[in-house]
Amino acid sequence: MTRPTQFLATSLIIMVVGISAQQAKTVAYDVILRHGTILDGTGLKPFRADLAIRNGYIAEIGDLSTRQASLDLDVAGLFVAPGFINIHSHAVPAVLPLRTCSHRA
Repeated sequence: MTRPTQFLATSLIIMVVGISAQQAKTVAYDVILRHGTILDGTGLKPFRADLAIRNGYIAEIGDLSTRQASLDLDVAGLFVAPGFINIHSHAVPAVLPLRTCSHRA
């Protein structure tokens, strides 16, 4: 193989590798929540991970450091939980067990 041919072959390989690396970094998700504490609802201990959302659904959980999204948020120090957590309650206090205080009607 001549030197110019070797140079062209090497350049072509570098270009193909570069294009492959760019394709790997294309936007795969709508949102990635990075470094959050995941509460998955199974009762397992919370764990730190990234969470990807695509089309309104959780698409992947884990180390997503090589993935990209349209919206990338660092949620370190925050909890991430699937579904809806209702913090507003219409529970009637009279039916809840009150062990630390007495309930007066």
